[in-house]
Amino acid sequence: MAAEPDFGELLFTLSNDDRLEILRLLMEDEQRMTDLANRIGSTPQETSRNISRLQDNQLVERTPDGTYRVTPYGSHIHHFLRPLIFLYSHRDYFREHTLSVIPSRFLSRIGELEGSGYSGDVMFSFHSVVQMIEDAEEYVWIMSNQILMSTLQPLHQALRRGVVFRLIIPLGLQPPAEFLEHVNREVWRGGRSEMRVRERCEYVVTMSEKTTLISFPTQDGKLDYLGFRAETGEAHEWCRELFLDSWMGSFEKPGFFESLRPLE
Repeated sequence: MAAEPDFGELLFTLSNDDRLEILRLLMEDEQRMTDLANRIGSTPQETSRNISRLQDNQLVERTPDGTYRVTPYGSHIHHFLRPLIFLYSHRDYFREHTLSVIPSRFLSRIGELEGSGYSGDVMFSFHSVVQMIEDAEEYVWIMSNQILMSTLQPLHQALRRGVVFRLIIPLGLQPPAEFLEHVNREVWRGGRSEMRVRERCEYVVTMSEKTTLISFPTQDGKLDYLGFRAETGEAHEWCRELFLDSWMGSFEKPGFFESLRPLE
């Protein structure tokens, strides 16, 4: 019986791109060795050697009918590879930005953002926020350290068609006068909009039931609005849960909201 591999041996096994791809493909379905070789563009001999190494590390096993499948242990290992793969895929971004402000229970699931696309253009991000609001049918949720004036009219129209709006802003932010004018209108005060504050907005989340944009802070704590765009799926759900976590940890209403004139 082969000796139990040490942790370094596991890392060495996972350091090969072909072996990682074989593991990923077997997570989808059981496959024969020749089919795997064709899918990864490798020779049967080299694929066989890579499968053997995965087997030696108990990540993959052969079935009685000759196909290969991921073991339960291999499935767990693959699950925890997802955060590393996501971070590696966006290593240029994370050299400048930090995830230290994200609660650990979300950080461990950061790999769920792998289905999102990186947005490296601030103006494109701002335009995407406006487009997201215009397309929303159910809700618009925003957590940001500033209020984008370009979103006010689209938000007003969204509220008129029944969209629910939630806003989280940092404590002490003084909204622009134009924003306060909008908030004082009946459509904003009729129960479909809620606003809360928190000590700091450490990251930016803007989302609807269809789309999410999320931006993480730079290493010095600034928000540059560069980040990731997600549609439906795991990435969208990860952002949704993160926003709700921030919402539950925020104060009920900002001070300026209480001081607005009552509706006539």
